Amino acid sequence: MQRVVLATLRTLVVVAAVMLILIITRDIFDNVSFLVDPRYLTFQFWICVIFMVDIVIEFFLGARTWRRLLLEIVFFFLCIPFINIIDYYGIHVSGEVMFILRVLPMLRATYIIVQVTSTVNRDKVANLFKAYITLFIVVVYFSSLMFYVEEHSVNNDVESYWSALWWTVMTLTTAGCYITEVTTVGKILSVVLSGGGLILFPIFTVYVANAVSGSGAAQPSNDSDNDKNQDEKTDQAGNNANFADDKTQTSAAQPEK
Repeated sequence: MQRVVLATLRTLVVVAAVMLILIITRDIFDNVSFLVDPRYLTFQFWICVIFMVDIVIEFFLGARTWRRLLLEIVFFFLCIPFINIIDYYGIHVSGEVMFILRVLPMLRATYIIVQVTSTVNRDKVANLFKAYITLFIVVVYFSSLMFYVEEHSVNNDVESYWSALWWTVMTLTTAGCYITEVTTVGKILSVVLSGGGLILFPIFTVYVANAVSGSGAAQPSNDSDNDKNQDEKTDQAGNNANFADDKTQTSAAQPEK
């Protein structure tokens, strides 16, 4: 029963996160301000409520440790519907801060997705690689969205979202791009993505190296097994030959009747 409840909650969180991503993407491409759209504010509020309820239930149904408690407290704080609070009290903040507040709940969804994909098998390296892929996609997607929002109106090189996506990938891989950042947010993103690329890509290298060395190590093991079987067959043949010689000598030594 406990597993069913947890699986249902995780599925609900992932579905809600996907819907929230789609709505955020639509608003950005349509240049719609979510602060003037009451439907979005309502949807964001209930998504955050679902995330917070999931955190509380998972904490009480799972293993209760100090590490887990601190982690759940952090995620609970990130899932607070800040934009609804800001809209209710009429607080003025910059567009960059509002964008960050919109995507903060996605960190919880990303964590759940990583957990789900990490339970497929027991290979720690494979699980780490899946977590890396998930994190890579999330970083690229939201960084490209933020760069597009900030740069497309003031940077002639950012003609479309695909230009922002290209800049994000090239910056993350530290390969460089022809697009030059104009805004402060764009410059900060370039530094963060370059540093993140230096951390993320070595993980991929370690995974590939481990996979290659693992496949290469399997062959000597098979060869050693074959050699061992061959030695056993040789020893068995020698034993049979010695047994035959002893039997012949014994027969020759017996006196004729």
